[in-house]
Amino acid sequence: MGEEDIEQHDGLDTHEVDYYGGAQTQCSKDGCTLGRTDAEESYEALMSGLPDPDVTFTLPHDANPYVTPTQSTFDMVMNAIRPPDEHAIQPIADTWEELAESHLKLIQEDLREATTNVANSWVGDDFDDLEENMNTTLTNLGSTRDKITDLSDELTEAASNLRTHQALETGETPFPPAGFNLVNDESGCCDDYKLHVRPPWHSGDCEIFEGGDEIAEVLVSEGASFAQEERERIETRAETLVDVGGSSQYITGSGSTAADNLAR
Repeated sequence: MGEEDIEQHDGLDTHEVDYYGGAQTQCSKDGCTLGRTDAEESYEALMSGLPDPDVTFTLPHDANPYVTPTQSTFDMVMNAIRPPDEHAIQPIADTWEELAESHLKLIQEDLREATTNVANSWVGDDFDDLEENMNTTLTNLGSTRDKITDLSDELTEAASNLRTHQALETGETPFPPAGFNLVNDESGCCDDYKLHVRPPWHSGDCEIFEGGDEIAEVLVSEGASFAQEERERIETRAETLVDVGGSSQYITGSGSTAADNLAR
């Protein structure tokens, strides 16, 4: 999403526009390339839809700090992607419905009544022409009402779908997953592992954790499903190196698995 794609509106400052104009940079440490993700872009596309005005989003109070953006970052993102309240879908749908069911319906009724009244005192070709024109007008009005009603229904359905996917009715605000990257010095041992953690919309270098204790705290924290996946990957790699003649003590450390050492 480039800067030219973002409308400057109340509540959106220059920093927020710049952030989406290219200021969100990837990590440059330890060969890590974590950066902006497809999940973040998909999330922004979803949350940029505004079903109702005056809707606010907050992160859970017990949100995991390792995998959750800060409230200030989250607010900045939402301010940047959410349109002003006058673009909310449901009020627009309601306005169209009122136009069809109130204003145009009244015009139809008035025209029918006027045609009936004229028919009581006016006959001949002139009346026939008038009646034909009136019937054409009433038909067009009816067709227009139907199209407006269909549009209103589609907008209402779209607003309902957005509420569901944005979790407005449950009160649980979703957000993209965090990025994890475990890197190490191949010539060292397990204590040389570094865990790069990148909460959604993080810019610049990742949060970096070094040593078994720090890494384990992140991996076992609630919401970090990365732990089991990484344990299995490390064990598989260790087994492969042993199979081709590597030293199991060097790889796993005194009979323990590399993942066990990592989690200590």
